[in-house]
Amino acid sequence: MVAAIEKGFPQREIQDSAYKYQKAVERGDQVIVGVNKYQIEEGSTIPILAIDESVRTHQIERLEQTRARRDSGAVANALEKLKRAAQRSENTMPATIEAVQAYATLGEICSALRDVYGVYEEPAF
Repeated sequence: MVAAIEKGFPQREIQDSAYKYQKAVERGDQVIVGVNKYQIEEGSTIPILAIDESVRTHQIERLEQTRARRDSGAVANALEKLKRAAQRSENTMPATIEAVQAYATLGEICSALRDVYGVYEEPAF
């Protein structure tokens, strides 16, 4: 399997399968309800969810309260602890939970892990 992956065989098979499936959909051989068969007639109305403006105000207030509680030093320490755990190949979940409890953002947590593990880039074939 390793040799097949290195030669790009599984990816080509997935691409070929997706291409054949899309062609079958376009020909009508493959039915997708609501897309190429059994579509809703024009003129029918779909109810749209309307969110009360007070929800926005409430969420902004909660965000401001959270930002006020955030201690930048505690966040930095928690993120550094997360990096050390990742570098030592330890379980990163406890350090991740600690970072979240210190109000680290998802972006900050991902960036800390990205510094250790790097970014996966699928090889182009």
